Amino acid sequence: MDGLISMPPDSLNAAKNSILAKYAPDILNVSIDYYKGGELNMEELLKLKPDVVFYAGGEEERQQFVNAGIPAVGFSTVTPNGPNTIETLNAWISLMEQVFEEGSKVTGITEYAKEAQDEINKRLADIPEDQRKKVLMIGHYSDTNFTLGGFSDYWISVTGGINVGKGTQGNVNMEQVYSWAPDIMFISTLSDFFPEDFYNNTTVEGADWSGVPAVINKQVYKFPLGMHRWWPPSTDAPLSLWWIAKTTYPEKFEDINMDEKIKEYYKKFYGMDLTDEDVNSILNPVKGVGRTYY
Repeated sequence: MDGLISMPPDSLNAAKNSILAKYAPDILNVSIDYYKGGELNMEELLKLKPDVVFYAGGEEERQQFVNAGIPAVGFSTVTPNGPNTIETLNAWISLMEQVFEEGSKVTGITEYAKEAQDEINKRLADIPEDQRKKVLMIGHYSDTNFTLGGFSDYWISVTGGINVGKGTQGNVNMEQVYSWAPDIMFISTLSDFFPEDFYNNTTVEGADWSGVPAVINKQVYKFPLGMHRWWPPSTDAPLSLWWIAKTTYPEKFEDINMDEKIKEYYKKFYGMDLTDEDVNSILNPVKGVGRTYY
């Protein structure tokens, strides 16, 4: 079998709940048996007879592939400058070009991201520091785990916000959130909580979000889900620049129509003519897209 034959369960779960299910339905037929509960099952992987495995693990995982005689290519999720979603994406595209010995099919994404960033910087340049929004961006949030995630600081800093959780490592508790008093919150699709869960105080037992400014003022937003999740590196990542900036400072981006931005982007880089319904599904992911293990 040529092409993609397997992926982690959470990636397949995202695909099932995204427009990929409509435009690339064959992707839903791949195997997930080699990866369960966050653990690699080498025996199941060998049954698939892969020509190459792409992974984002460390030395221990690499050694497993070496010992099994499986060609594997490691993808780093950070850059020398720390977590940077766009730089990481660019590095991944470059590495894929080397592996497949052909040019990228998404040529121009790097330039698009740079142009978007330059325009966003211009529009936000006149906002005084004391008037910038305090932002809380949640990467993972389950019954047992609430973390901010490495890419949060990147997204917040490049879209003009103040990262209230900057430098915070590990789990976060509600006392920290109360002290930060974020003006606006973003929830990644790795978590299965939605804005309504915060507004109705139905996230996890013992977590009271009712006094948090972002919740009081209904300023909690769920990350979109397109070709992949918009929070980690993906070929949709440049669109996140526009979406986060416009959501955080709507008055600075009144002329930016995200529906049109998404349609233009998908046509240019994927050759896809999205319908209004497609765009709505990207901007409003459904319940069930969250990661099933941590």
